[in-house]
Amino acid sequence: MPRPNVRATDRPDIQHPHERGIEASIQKERRARDRAMKARAPKAKAAQPGPEKFCVGRGPTTQPMTPAVKAWIRRESARQLSNYQSIAKEIADLAPMRERWAKEFYERITGPRGFSVHAGQRRTIQQSELPARPKRPWRVLW
Repeated sequence: MPRPNVRATDRPDIQHPHERGIEASIQKERRARDRAMKARAPKAKAAQPGPEKFCVGRGPTTQPMTPAVKAWIRRESARQLSNYQSIAKEIADLAPMRERWAKEFYERITGPRGFSVHAGQRRTIQQSELPARPKRPWRVLW
């Protein structure tokens, strides 16, 4: 039976009390570290890159647009751009924490426990198998 109020980062099906205690201490340390990192994060406003289009449109419509439709498109475009900019800012603010999370993830999967492949099977990833981090900022996929 699942426990109530289980967070997504918790491992909900831990059976043994000892392992449950270890997991609780890991989660407590992670939350404390994340709070400290968020407090130390620089608050400087960096220039956010604009949205990138990865789709192919069909081109302009063959039907004439009414002024009301054109106004709605302008309003909707401004609203969507505002949404994009707020999400991009949140992602930029989380960048130092995300770097740390990625490093910890790589440490976990290359460590002695590795990761779960299927059922009880576990595999350890070799350091040589890890991909190199691209030399670009994290970005919002729109």
